[in-house]
Amino acid sequence: MAEIGLGELSWTLATMCAWVLAVGIMLCLCLAVVYLVYLRHANRGTRNFWPATVHLDGKIAVITTNGNDIGVEAARQMAARGARIVLACSDQRRVHEAKVDAISSSHVPQVIWRHLDTSSLASVNSFADDFVRREERIDILVMVACTGGAVTRELTADGLEVTMATNHFGHFLLVNRLIGLLRKHKSSRVIVLAASAHYMLSTITPKNLNFERAKYGGLRAFAQSMLCNILMSNCLADATAHTGMTVNSFCPGMVLSAPYIRGSNFLARLYCVLLQFVTRSDEEAAKTIVYLAGSDEVANVTGGFFADCAERKMTGLASDIGLARKVWERSEAMVRLAPLDSP
Repeated sequence: MAEIGLGELSWTLATMCAWVLAVGIMLCLCLAVVYLVYLRHANRGTRNFWPATVHLDGKIAVITTNGNDIGVEAARQMAARGARIVLACSDQRRVHEAKVDAISSSHVPQVIWRHLDTSSLASVNSFADDFVRREERIDILVMVACTGGAVTRELTADGLEVTMATNHFGHFLLVNRLIGLLRKHKSSRVIVLAASAHYMLSTITPKNLNFERAKYGGLRAFAQSMLCNILMSNCLADATAHTGMTVNSFCPGMVLSAPYIRGSNFLARLYCVLLQFVTRSDEEAAKTIVYLAGSDEVANVTGGFFADCAERKMTGLASDIGLARKVWERSEAMVRLAPLDSP
């Protein structure tokens, strides 16, 4: 029997390792494709959900928006159902076309744009001061303006991490500043964006919401902002449980106008490419907003988490009311809101 030389043995082992690696890579790619197909089906396979007819005649709705997102689409759908819409956005040009569309597709006399940058505490306070001065009530407050997590930690002029400021802190301050007007109408509704990205978190530290003492990651920042939103929603629902006001959070599904991460690095670009394959339309994603805004089915439901016009089970972390109160108290400090102003 011929002896196998050391060089030949090394070559054989290297070949085997190469084949194992190739098979492993192919298997991972196949699993990735299967997962993407599943996401596409799960995210786009719900086009027929719409369990109730919604009428919003005479309702006053405030919708925070980026100007090209599900907030604008929700404005179109709600205006067509009779609501008077206040589109709160930092760029009037980005909502101008949507404003015209909303008017032309309904009998609503006006769809108003007002400046609001949720990443700026000064802008939120200015918007709230102006709104309280002009209006007597709010029937529906929809808070959906958001941004994806950045590649590196960025701070606003207020010293807040940009993702948390835009997605959570700004909305936290806004709902507290407008709580008086919301309470004037006993059946007012608050609707808060809380994308299912928060599912990936198993823990959160209320004292470190600004990522000052922990490693920053764009995806984690986005997920944390969404978790803070659902906790805010639950805490506010608990505090207003017997007032007639309802507060619910929702996931719109995966939409291109609300990416989880942003930037120009490879991961962000790859994510955006893959997102194109699985996303649903803004029109479909906005249906749950309209459902929560006017359906009789949820007239007395508060503290819930919804997706596709149906209530979903929260994670243990999201449903922790003790944690929600701690995050609420920390958010008060971060936006410099006096505890006396909270609900």
